[in-house]
Amino acid sequence: MELRKPFDRIYLLTHQCDYVRLRTSSHWHPEVGILTFGNKKWTVKDYSDCNWFVRNSYAKILLNRELNAISMLNGIEGVPQNPFFVDSCCLAFEYVEGASVRDYPADKITPEFLTECERILRDIHKKGLVHLDTGAMGNWIVKPDNRPALIDFQTAMKTKGLPSRLVGFLKAMDLRGVYKKWIAFRPNEMGEKRKKAAERFEKIRKIWLFHPKKK
Repeated sequence: MELRKPFDRIYLLTHQCDYVRLRTSSHWHPEVGILTFGNKKWTVKDYSDCNWFVRNSYAKILLNRELNAISMLNGIEGVPQNPFFVDSCCLAFEYVEGASVRDYPADKITPEFLTECERILRDIHKKGLVHLDTGAMGNWIVKPDNRPALIDFQTAMKTKGLPSRLVGFLKAMDLRGVYKKWIAFRPNEMGEKRKKAAERFEKIRKIWLFHPKKK
Protein backbone atom coordinates (compact mmCIF):
# COMPACT_ATOMS: atom_id res chain seq x y z
CA MET A 1 0.00 0.00 0.00
CA GLU A 2 1.36 3.41 -0.98
CA LEU A 3 1.94 6.03 1.71
CA ARG A 4 0.07 9.32 1.50
CA LYS A 5 2.51 11.63 -0.29
CA PRO A 6 4.51 13.99 1.92
CA PHE A 7 5.52 15.82 -1.29
CA ASP A 8 5.04 15.57 -5.05
CA ARG A 9 6.82 16.72 -8.22
CA ILE A 10 5.12 20.11 -8.23
CA TYR A 11 6.28 20.76 -4.70
CA LEU A 12 9.83 19.85 -5.61
CA LEU A 13 9.77 22.21 -8.59
CA THR A 14 8.25 25.16 -6.73
CA HIS A 15 9.99 25.02 -3.34
CA GLN A 16 13.57 25.30 -2.21
CA CYS A 17 14.49 21.78 -1.07
CA ASP A 18 17.62 20.35 0.44
CA TYR A 19 18.56 17.75 -2.18
CA VAL A 20 21.84 15.89 -2.65
CA ARG A 21 22.36 13.96 -5.89
CA LEU A 22 24.09 10.61 -5.29
CA ARG A 23 23.98 9.32 -8.87
CA THR A 24 23.05 10.96 -12.17
CA SER A 25 20.60 9.27 -14.50
CA SER A 26 21.57 7.32 -17.61
CA HIS A 27 19.65 5.64 -20.42
CA TRP A 28 18.62 2.74 -18.16
CA HIS A 29 19.22 3.95 -14.63
CA PRO A 30 17.45 6.57 -12.52
CA GLU A 31 18.89 9.57 -10.83
CA VAL A 32 19.24 8.77 -7.12
CA GLY A 33 19.35 11.44 -4.45
CA ILE A 34 18.60 12.30 -0.84
CA LEU A 35 15.85 14.85 -0.15
CA THR A 36 15.39 16.45 3.26
CA PHE A 37 11.76 17.32 3.87
CA GLY A 38 10.75 18.49 7.31
CA ASN A 39 12.69 16.43 9.81
CA LYS A 40 13.14 13.39 7.56
CA LYS A 41 15.47 12.35 4.78
CA TRP A 42 14.08 10.50 1.78
CA THR A 43 15.81 8.43 -0.88
CA VAL A 44 14.50 9.48 -4.30
CA LYS A 45 14.77 7.32 -7.44
CA ASP A 46 13.82 9.37 -10.48
CA TYR A 47 13.55 8.07 -14.07
CA SER A 48 12.10 11.30 -15.48
CA ASP A 49 15.27 12.16 -17.44
CA CYS A 50 15.48 8.72 -19.05
CA ASN A 51 14.14 8.16 -22.56
CA TRP A 52 10.43 7.62 -23.27
CA PHE A 53 10.74 3.86 -23.71
CA VAL A 54 12.50 3.35 -20.37
CA ARG A 55 10.10 5.68 -18.50
CA ASN A 56 7.05 3.84 -19.81
CA SER A 57 8.20 0.22 -19.59
CA TYR A 58 11.28 -0.90 -17.69
CA ALA A 59 11.10 1.91 -15.11
CA LYS A 60 7.44 1.32 -14.24
CA ILE A 61 8.09 -2.37 -13.63
CA LEU A 62 11.04 -1.73 -11.31
CA LEU A 63 9.42 1.15 -9.43
CA ASN A 64 6.23 -0.81 -8.82
CA ARG A 65 8.21 -3.84 -7.73
CA GLU A 66 10.25 -1.83 -5.24
CA LEU A 67 7.23 0.03 -3.86
CA ASN A 68 5.29 -3.22 -3.38
CA ALA A 69 8.28 -4.97 -1.76
CA ILE A 70 9.03 -2.19 0.72
CA SER A 71 5.33 -1.85 1.53
CA MET A 72 5.18 -5.54 2.40
CA LEU A 73 8.12 -5.07 4.77
CA ASN A 74 6.99 -1.94 6.61
CA GLY A 75 7.75 -2.38 10.30
CA ILE A 76 10.72 -4.71 9.82
CA GLU A 77 13.91 -3.43 11.40
CA GLY A 78 16.73 -3.07 8.89
CA VAL A 79 14.90 -2.23 5.64
CA PRO A 80 13.66 1.07 4.10
CA GLN A 81 10.24 2.29 5.23
CA ASN A 82 7.22 4.23 3.95
CA PRO A 83 7.54 4.20 0.13
CA PHE A 84 5.38 6.36 -2.15
CA PHE A 85 5.27 7.54 -5.76
CA VAL A 86 6.31 11.17 -6.18
CA ASP A 87 4.85 10.72 -9.67
CA SER A 88 4.72 7.90 -12.21
CA CYS A 89 8.49 8.13 -12.87
CA CYS A 90 9.76 8.70 -9.35
CA LEU A 91 9.74 6.71 -6.11
CA ALA A 92 10.68 7.91 -2.63
CA PHE A 93 11.11 6.13 0.69
CA GLU A 94 12.74 6.93 4.02
CA TYR A 95 16.49 7.21 3.72
CA VAL A 96 18.60 4.65 5.60
CA GLU A 97 21.44 6.56 7.23
CA GLY A 98 24.83 4.89 7.20
CA ALA A 99 27.75 3.67 5.10
CA SER A 100 27.85 0.93 2.51
CA VAL A 101 29.54 -2.29 3.66
CA ARG A 102 31.66 -1.90 0.53
CA ASP A 103 33.15 1.33 1.93
CA TYR A 104 33.26 0.34 5.60
CA PRO A 105 36.48 -0.76 7.39
CA ALA A 106 36.62 -4.55 7.10
CA ASP A 107 37.75 -5.03 10.70
CA LYS A 108 34.58 -3.28 11.90
CA ILE A 109 32.29 -5.91 10.34
CA THR A 110 31.67 -8.13 13.36
CA PRO A 111 30.09 -11.59 13.73
CA GLU A 112 27.19 -9.88 15.49
CA PHE A 113 26.66 -7.64 12.47
CA LEU A 114 26.64 -10.60 10.07
CA THR A 115 24.28 -12.58 12.30
CA GLU A 116 21.95 -9.59 12.25
CA CYS A 117 22.09 -9.63 8.43
CA GLU A 118 20.80 -13.20 8.55
CA ARG A 119 18.00 -12.10 10.90
CA ILE A 120 16.93 -9.38 8.45
CA LEU A 121 16.71 -11.93 5.64
CA ARG A 122 14.67 -14.35 7.73
CA ASP A 123 12.23 -11.56 8.61
CA ILE A 124 11.95 -10.69 4.91
CA HIS A 125 11.36 -14.33 3.98
CA LYS A 126 8.63 -14.66 6.62
CA LYS A 127 6.79 -11.85 4.82
CA GLY A 128 6.77 -13.89 1.60
CA LEU A 129 9.54 -12.05 -0.22
CA VAL A 130 13.06 -12.74 -1.45
CA HIS A 131 15.55 -9.97 -2.21
CA LEU A 132 17.63 -11.68 -4.95
CA ASP A 133 20.64 -9.32 -4.82
CA THR A 134 22.10 -9.81 -1.35
CA GLY A 135 25.55 -10.57 -2.75
CA ALA A 136 26.12 -6.93 -3.71
CA MET A 137 28.20 -5.14 -1.09
CA GLY A 138 26.49 -1.85 -1.91
CA ASN A 139 23.08 -3.19 -0.90
CA TRP A 140 24.11 -3.62 2.74
CA ILE A 141 24.36 -0.55 4.95
CA VAL A 142 26.11 -0.10 8.30
CA LYS A 143 23.86 2.24 10.28
CA PRO A 144 25.20 4.73 12.87
CA ASP A 145 24.38 2.21 15.64
CA ASN A 146 26.58 -0.35 13.81
CA ARG A 147 23.58 -2.50 12.89
CA PRO A 148 22.92 -3.55 9.29
CA ALA A 149 20.21 -2.59 6.84
CA LEU A 150 19.38 -4.01 3.42
CA ILE A 151 18.35 -1.70 0.57
CA ASP A 152 17.51 -1.80 -3.17
CA PHE A 153 14.45 -4.02 -3.55
CA GLN A 154 13.88 -3.53 -7.28
CA THR A 155 14.80 -7.17 -7.97
CA ALA A 156 12.72 -8.54 -5.08
CA MET A 157 10.16 -11.27 -5.77
CA LYS A 158 7.06 -12.49 -3.97
CA THR A 159 7.17 -16.19 -3.13
CA LYS A 160 3.45 -16.80 -2.67
CA GLY A 161 2.24 -19.43 -5.14
CA LEU A 162 5.71 -20.61 -6.13
CA PRO A 163 6.68 -24.28 -5.72
CA SER A 164 8.08 -24.94 -2.25
CA ARG A 165 11.37 -26.29 -3.60
CA LEU A 166 11.88 -23.16 -5.68
CA VAL A 167 11.09 -20.95 -2.66
CA GLY A 168 13.65 -22.86 -0.62
CA PHE A 169 16.21 -22.38 -3.36
CA LEU A 170 15.58 -18.63 -3.60
CA LYS A 171 15.83 -18.18 0.16
CA ALA A 172 19.07 -20.16 0.16
CA MET A 173 20.51 -17.92 -2.52
CA ASP A 174 19.60 -14.86 -0.45
CA LEU A 175 21.47 -16.35 2.50
CA ARG A 176 24.40 -17.16 0.24
CA GLY A 177 24.89 -13.41 -0.17
CA VAL A 178 25.42 -13.12 3.60
CA TYR A 179 27.68 -16.16 3.73
CA LYS A 180 29.87 -14.43 1.15
CA LYS A 181 30.26 -11.59 3.68
CA TRP A 182 31.21 -14.08 6.40
CA ILE A 183 33.88 -15.52 4.10
CA ALA A 184 35.14 -12.04 3.18
CA PHE A 185 35.22 -10.56 6.69
CA ARG A 186 35.03 -13.28 9.36
CA PRO A 187 35.90 -16.66 7.82
CA ASN A 188 37.30 -18.07 11.05
CA GLU A 189 34.16 -17.23 13.02
CA MET A 190 31.38 -18.36 10.69
CA GLY A 191 31.18 -21.91 12.07
CA GLU A 192 30.94 -25.27 10.34
CA LYS A 193 27.23 -25.06 9.61
CA ARG A 194 27.59 -21.84 7.63
CA LYS A 195 30.72 -23.10 5.87
CA LYS A 196 28.95 -26.25 4.68
CA ALA A 197 25.91 -24.25 3.57
CA ALA A 198 28.14 -21.80 1.68
CA GLU A 199 29.94 -24.67 -0.06
CA ARG A 200 26.64 -26.28 -1.01
CA PHE A 201 25.23 -23.07 -2.44
CA GLU A 202 28.42 -22.40 -4.38
CA LYS A 203 28.01 -25.67 -6.25
CA ILE A 204 24.64 -24.56 -7.62
CA ARG A 205 25.61 -20.91 -8.18
CA LYS A 206 26.13 -21.28 -11.93
CA ILE A 207 22.50 -22.21 -12.53
CA TRP A 208 21.23 -19.13 -10.69
CA LEU A 209 19.99 -16.80 -13.40
CA PHE A 210 19.91 -13.69 -11.23
CA HIS A 211 23.18 -13.89 -9.37
CA PRO A 212 24.95 -10.51 -9.65
CA LYS A 213 28.27 -9.89 -11.29
CA LYS A 214 31.11 -9.15 -8.93
CA LYS A 215 30.58 -5.73 -7.39
